[in-house]
Amino acid sequence: MEDRRIRVTDWIEARANEFLERGLQGVKRISFEKALSAPRRTGTTISMLILLISNVLDMDAISGAKISLGLIRSAGPGPLLEPIAERYGLNLTVVNKAVDPTSDL
Repeated sequence: MEDRRIRVTDWIEARANEFLERGLQGVKRISFEKALSAPRRTGTTISMLILLISNVLDMDAISGAKISLGLIRSAGPGPLLEPIAERYGLNLTVVNKAVDPTSDL
């Protein structure tokens, strides 16, 4: 199974690099307002992201270490922090829940 995950991420990386090499030609864009009003499948997307994080991080080791984590929510991973903590049994406290839209973390 590990080989399949590597191939998928390699494909994603290659495809992203193709778009970059072409100056993002072919990337479909919509206005921010239209994106906000578009139908969403966030439950499925968030669930998949939470499960896929274990492909990058050893979540069993992190959970098994029984450490306490204090995090500041950012614009990037912020909305996923509580669901990740719940899924992997982490002792996580989000210190600041305010989302900073200028954050690139």
